[in-house]
Amino acid sequence: MTGKEIEEIRSQFYHCKDKKILIYGTRVYAKKLLTALYDFNIIGVLDQYQLEGTFEGFPILDWEDIKTGMADILIIGSNDKYYNEIYRRIIYPCVYLGIAIFAFNGQNLDHKLAMKHYPPETAIYFKKNAGELKDIIDSHDAVSFDLFDTLVMRRVLEPMDIFDLVEEKMADKGYSFPNFRKKRRTAELNTNGGDIYSIYEELGRLLDIDHHLSDMILEEELRCEKDNLILRTEMAEVFRYAVSKGKRVNIITDMYWPSCILREILSDLGIHGFENLYVSCEYGKSKCSGLFEDYKKNVKGFQYLHIGDNKEADVAAAERHGIEAYEIKSGYDLLKLSSMRQCLIYVKSKFDKRIIGELVSLIFNSPFSLLDTAGIVHIRDYKTFAYTFFAPLIVAYMEKLKELLEGNGFQGVLFTSRDGYLFKKIYDAKWSIFQKKNIPSFYLLTSRRLILKATLFNREDIEEFIWRTGKVPKEQDFAQAEELLAEAGETRENYFKYLNQMGVDFTKNYLICDLISQGTVLKGMNQLFQNQQRGLFMAWSSHWDKTLPVDLVYDGSEWQESRFATCVLEKVFTSLDPSVVDMDKEGLAVYAKEEREDIELEFIKRIHKEIIEGVERFYQISGGKVNKKLAQALFYSMEDTAFCGEVSFFNDFKLLDDLSKEVIAFKRG
Repeated sequence: MTGKEIEEIRSQFYHCKDKKILIYGTRVYAKKLLTALYDFNIIGVLDQYQLEGTFEGFPILDWEDIKTGMADILIIGSNDKYYNEIYRRIIYPCVYLGIAIFAFNGQNLDHKLAMKHYPPETAIYFKKNAGELKDIIDSHDAVSFDLFDTLVMRRVLEPMDIFDLVEEKMADKGYSFPNFRKKRRTAELNTNGGDIYSIYEELGRLLDIDHHLSDMILEEELRCEKDNLILRTEMAEVFRYAVSKGKRVNIITDMYWPSCILREILSDLGIHGFENLYVSCEYGKSKCSGLFEDYKKNVKGFQYLHIGDNKEADVAAAERHGIEAYEIKSGYDLLKLSSMRQCLIYVKSKFDKRIIGELVSLIFNSPFSLLDTAGIVHIRDYKTFAYTFFAPLIVAYMEKLKELLEGNGFQGVLFTSRDGYLFKKIYDAKWSIFQKKNIPSFYLLTSRRLILKATLFNREDIEEFIWRTGKVPKEQDFAQAEELLAEAGETRENYFKYLNQMGVDFTKNYLICDLISQGTVLKGMNQLFQNQQRGLFMAWSSHWDKTLPVDLVYDGSEWQESRFATCVLEKVFTSLDPSVVDMDKEGLAVYAKEEREDIELEFIKRIHKEIIEGVERFYQISGGKVNKKLAQALFYSMEDTAFCGEVSFFNDFKLLDDLSKEVIAFKRG
């Protein structure tokens, strides 16, 4: 570097001299930054590929190493050709951590490439479709496909997330390998494109373990790969179309798994009919360094077409070798182009990534899932609807419930109708984390109307009851106060009878679980029970009673209260029974007239099934360690989502308030 270059870089970043700085990249431009800014407060280097070690004397960090407050700015060590691509890759953790992003030339990229704007080429991609691709295949005799993120995808967000799973599986077997992800990645880089066996030979050296243990870990990695690989269904259909048309179909992949293992995986997934599998580790070269050349020598076609997701390896490299390229997007890239992309801001831990990876495999399995949508996510089936918007939210609730049941002396859990119906089912499920706690649970029939009536003791209570039903109290409302109070006493006696039949003991301490609540039921229960009961709510509703003893999953500063949120949650979480309005002399519930149509009840029934399965799945892959901010962001992304197919019913729904009888409508679509 010349003295002039150094001075220019220093002048561009002089205003950042007192900032804590990260440099992104480990190549020429990053080296120039580190040389020029030698006396600045540079805390380390980040890189897409290298996760540990040093670069020019500075520590190489992983995103998981960066905590809030550790850095103020990040400077991209690259030329302007790659600014957009890198910015879109790193913006989400930077927003989460409060880090501003600058280009090598000193430009603040947050001003130029704001996250709310799509890259210019996005509009073109939103027009791509399987029919178009089949037409292009028709005009070519040699058609090759990339493998990972094209024909198949993993149910994790990034390939290296598999390494975290391997570490956990080995820990379950009694073997601890801290920072396994980083060591596994370093071993891969050190072998410079070698196969899985050379990688594990190097990994054994890095971990100082024998071949027997190294082979055991390798086998575990293969199991984790197979367990998390699924077909991209629409691309598999395109592949089969090319085979059926008599095209010379081949698969070309940059990968460390040898072809014998990949063929086995593809066979298990139903991919057959290709001529050959070109794997970089077997040819000693990648797509960018000559693999396409070997492919062309063998195939000797006339019109070549390559289909893949990587701009450099599948598009630019193919075109350099005279092969027409058709770019499709990976599921992760589609998420970053979609109306749900801001959820990525809250993806911080490996568990968050697993949950998002699972959702990406559902929502963006097809590379054409955003066709003609302008980026608006379209949800078409019950499973995706349930897994995306509700299952993570319930996991957050259940984790709070588990925390409260640890050592607080609760002798039972009361899930109040109707919003506690789903929570009760999950609490009692065979796989549930609560099975070993031996704390009984009850589904308690109640409602605001019923509990207010059962706790009428004087004129003031009657006045409050009238206000809560949405009316203004008038003097004539109190003309028959004695008769009303007598009816209330009868309801109270009948309700006690019901509670006794349920096995609820008025002398015990219960945790009363509700959804979005003002605390009406909890307050009423505390008037009926001998001991003060505590509540657990997802969040407070407006006009809550702040004197009540309540724990919240989301406090007032965290929960974005809106009529939309309340309507949706009460619509989906509710039971299949109508609201209870009274109790008869036998202690049996008196229900209101069912106002919901059969189609709505069937919708709720189907959604409940998928939500329960989704919660179980997320416990399997994350152990319940869901980021509640991510769960909330996913739920609120519903406002920018379109519903069609099985869940089109949700575009136009109404909610009947069981107390005021107000009909609340919320239009979708």
